[in-house]
Amino acid sequence: MDTCSFEILHLDPLAQGVAKSENQIYFICKTLPGEQGKASIYRKSKGVNKAVLLSPNDLTVSSPNRLGANCPHYNECSACHFLHTDYESELLFKKNALEWILKKLSSPDKIQVHANSARSAYRNRIQLHYRKSQSKIGYISTFTDEILPVPHCQLPIPQVQEKMRELFQNNKWQKLLPSDAPDEGHLEIYQKGDKLLVSINAPYAATGFTQVNAPMNRKIQNLIADFGQGCTQVLDLFGGNGNLSTQLSAQQIQIVDQYHQTPAATGTINYFNLNLYGKNSFSTWKNKTFPQFSPDFLIIDPPRSGFKNAEEWIKAYPYKKIVYVSCNPHTLSRDLPQFLDHFKISQIHLADLFPGTHHFETIIFMERNEGN
Repeated sequence: MDTCSFEILHLDPLAQGVAKSENQIYFICKTLPGEQGKASIYRKSKGVNKAVLLSPNDLTVSSPNRLGANCPHYNECSACHFLHTDYESELLFKKNALEWILKKLSSPDKIQVHANSARSAYRNRIQLHYRKSQSKIGYISTFTDEILPVPHCQLPIPQVQEKMRELFQNNKWQKLLPSDAPDEGHLEIYQKGDKLLVSINAPYAATGFTQVNAPMNRKIQNLIADFGQGCTQVLDLFGGNGNLSTQLSAQQIQIVDQYHQTPAATGTINYFNLNLYGKNSFSTWKNKTFPQFSPDFLIIDPPRSGFKNAEEWIKAYPYKKIVYVSCNPHTLSRDLPQFLDHFKISQIHLADLFPGTHHFETIIFMERNEGN
């Protein structure tokens, strides 16, 4: 890799340090504001350079907030982004990132930050990529596109960590592969109920989606349940198994998503199989749904690509309240203006589901404007 000298001006929303030199800009992983040194460039494109600090020894000026990472893989691994600083600083960087992304839409003082109780051992699901021809399993490195073995990764809960270490020992993972498995693929280790399961080359969360951080997921559920008090009919878009809505005490809940197998209706809860990104998704829903259904509470929890075509759904019913849950604040910022003609933002929550990484969950609570 080529190298560059740098002085970090600030961090961007992806936790990369930003440095400039003449007509070049550098985004440098694992750095902090004010730091100086040399980094290795792993990607170049039209004056934009992506680089990584492979070792703290490459620094000539270190931040007073720099710490030694608690993971032996951290310097080479691209899965985590903040383990070189304290958790308080990480949360502040994340809050600043969300403020910057939403600066045209809301006041920063609305953002409430919910810290995780632990910075490691919180993921109940981990995906590992393999290449049989190289006898390698681990994470795919953003820096090299190669598979990095991570037998001592600190992110999973203890049960998953133990299974990971077992699979790395003497390449035991290879014994799980069927004889016709492709040269490249993935394993997923996850806890479901009281069982620890391993799937091979299956779609992500094929046995049913669950949030990877159970305690923080319960926090989000409680926030939504408190906000939805008094609402009687709920429309839950991208609702999966009802993770965010089935905790509500509503008379009727309609959950809409695209399912491999549609869950069976239970009591007041009904599931509707629909590709919400489809061209005629809304008309399909309206033609087949229940005529007496008139929700006063809308929940939207889309994938990272967001839901830029939500307008028909927003105008369809006289909602009193809306909650938009997002794992990508950039698409959230793009989508929010659709709501703000008729709704006002009342609360913004940053839930740190993914400590150590630049990822977080944003929950936007909206209430209908008076007279609308």
